[in-house]
This record gives sequence, structure tokens and C-alpha cells, in this order.
Amino acid sequence: MKRPRRAFAYLFAAAALCAGALAGTPCAHAAREEKAKSLQIHLEPSGATPGAWGRAKYRVGRGHRRLAIETHGLHPGAYDVLVGAGAVGSFEVTEGTVPDEASTFVLDSRQTALLFDPRGTVIEVVNQASGMTELSIGEFPANKREEMEQSRIRLDFKSTDVQPAASGSAEFRSYKGRSRFVIKVAGLAPGTYELVIGGTPEAFLRVVSLDEVEVSFDTIPEKPEEGDEDLGDEELHRLLTFDPRGFPVSLTREGGVAILSIDMYPAR
Repeated sequence: MKRPRRAFAYLFAAAALCAGALAGTPCAHAAREEKAKSLQIHLEPSGATPGAWGRAKYRVGRGHRRLAIETHGLHPGAYDVLVGAGAVGSFEVTEGTVPDEASTFVLDSRQTALLFDPRGTVIEVVNQASGMTELSIGEFPANKREEMEQSRIRLDFKSTDVQPAASGSAEFRSYKGRSRFVIKVAGLAPGTYELVIGGTPEAFLRVVSLDEVEVSFDTIPEKPEEGDEDLGDEELHRLLTFDPRGFPVSLTREGGVAILSIDMYPAR
């Protein structure tokens, strides 16, 4: 196994960060101590770089604190790390880095005077060249309870009777920042269907028979398993870049005709 490549922060002045973009977020919480000594969560991919994924780990030790961002699958180039909308440093993915190899950004209070605390704030990994967010978490957990929260929501589709034999279900699962959305449908006439979330097309599904078809979306990319190509959809394992919670979900045919629908996917 290859050792992860480490790229330590190119640090900015602590005073400028605390008085500027980070005011009221990491700096305001810098003195706060939690019983949890270590918190870890997966970062959500934006889809800007297909196959990219990562995770963030924050550790509080005796007299010091450490934030580590591990990324996989990013293209070679420079990336900024933002905590609470303020830049805390940058790292580089070097040429020749393979998708399975990690690139790591480390911010350690023993090596900088910068005050930082990601708990309860946004963390982002931003491509310097494009300005696009590649990976992020909307709110880093503040404690172990938040880190360990789980969500599992399963709902059956309603048939619109356009294809009376059609049926299916949708299940959303989330744990420690990693989310998965699974669609199972059966009885559909052969053809191409579109998965629409909140009015936005998110994926196409090709159906070749009336048999059940399962399509999974995951915030950590998966390689298709052996034999999946025989099911008529070469992209059965797809990157999850959307959140269905709080939005209507439907499966439509050409022309936007809904075959199966969920009026509003529950938020919890």
C-alpha cells in the first residue's frame, strides 16, 4: 500500500483570519473544548471532478489541535482549504498521483499560531484554477452525538397509471457524512428513463426488461462489480451529488411523462 502524500498548509496570518472571514466561527470557538477528542466525517463531492472523494478529521490533544483533510481522485493542481468561509491554507495534488492514493492537508496548532476550530462550521476544498468547490461538508459535527447521527428513509413510489405494472422504491441512507441513495424499479417497459429530483434531471436509467433494476448513488464512488454490465446500464454505481430530501422525486419517460413519483421525499 502506498503511503499518503502529505502537503502541509501554506499558512496565513492568524490575526488577519481571526479578524476577517473567520470572525465568529473558528476563532470564536477556539477556546471551547469538547469531551470528544477526535471527530471524523466524509466530505460530500460536488461532482466537479467525477470520482473525487475525501474526509476530514479533527483531533484535540493536550494543548494542541489538529485538522487533517484527506482527498482522493482530484486532478493534479493546487487546492485551497476553507473553514467557515475563510482560507486556512492550501495543498497540491502532484502529477502522477493515482486515484487510490491520498493527498493530505494538515493544519496543526503546534506548527502555527493560527486559531482554528472546524466544529459547527463549513469545510470546503476549492480548486484554485477553476474556483469550484470540489468537496465540502455543510456543518462539521460539534460532538460525538452529531458525528454518529444516522438517517435512513425508505419510501415507495406511486404509480401514475401510465404504465400500470410499474412499481418501485427509493431509500436514502446517511452516516458520518457518507450518503447513499438507492432506486429499485420493476415492471417498466424497455426504454430510457430520467430520474428527476426537485424538477432537475439527475440521471438516466436504461431499462431492457420488466425485471427489477437497482441503481445506487454514493458520495464515495464505486467501481461497477463484475457482471453489472449485463444489466443494461453501465453506470449502475454513480456518484451522489444531490440530496433528495425535501424535494419531489419522479421517474419520467421521453417528453417528461411521469411514470413513478414521490410527491415530497421526507427530510427525516
